[in-house]
Amino acid sequence: PEGAPMWGCRLCDWDVCEGRCHPEGTTLADLRSELKILAERVQALVDENPSDLRTKLALVETDVHKLEKKLDNATASDLAKWAVEPMSEDEARARKKALITDTEDLLSRIEGVFQGLRDATAT
Repeated sequence: PEGAPMWGCRLCDWDVCEGRCHPEGTTLADLRSELKILAERVQALVDENPSDLRTKLALVETDVHKLEKKLDNATASDLAKWAVEPMSEDEARARKKALITDTEDLLSRIEGVFQGLRDATAT
């Protein structure tokens, strides 16, 4: 639509409008995908056990907190409005609560790894 904000990519020289081609809202699927990626990063770091594990884990923890902020800022009505599949506000609210619980679980897991590192250096 004329006058709509545009998103562009300098690498591929491609533009899309915010109104129709690039929706401005965040979907539950986007948030769930982001959480899954963060959980996979934590697992990969634990499996790899690099010498700078503490630093890399702290960076992932920061990203989890950013995701929590996105979740806090997303209203149930917006999540329902931007959902890929139609859903009610109540369903969007329930899924949002589940995502918040999952982020808390991931933060607890990260804290557990930090505690393990502290315990290992204390002995």
